[in-house]
Amino acid sequence: MWYEILPTVAIIMAGVGLPNVMIYINQFAFGNPLRRTLEDPWNRRMFHRDTCLTDNPWAASAQGLKNIPDE
Repeated sequence: MWYEILPTVAIIMAGVGLPNVMIYINQFAFGNPLRRTLEDPWNRRMFHRDTCLTDNPWAASAQGLKNIPDE
């Protein structure tokens, strides 16, 4: 019958809608809707660098080189 397609439609709709919901969850949990992935060693190193320089892991890329101290 027609209702047999409802589980499939629910799975597809969840797959399509989940990225839009995750933006709000990341905004609430991390303060930034686009969380860095720390799976790659380079990204992990840059995350720690930005955190050490500005106490905010997303600030160094937004502020530019002129705001990094010369110490």
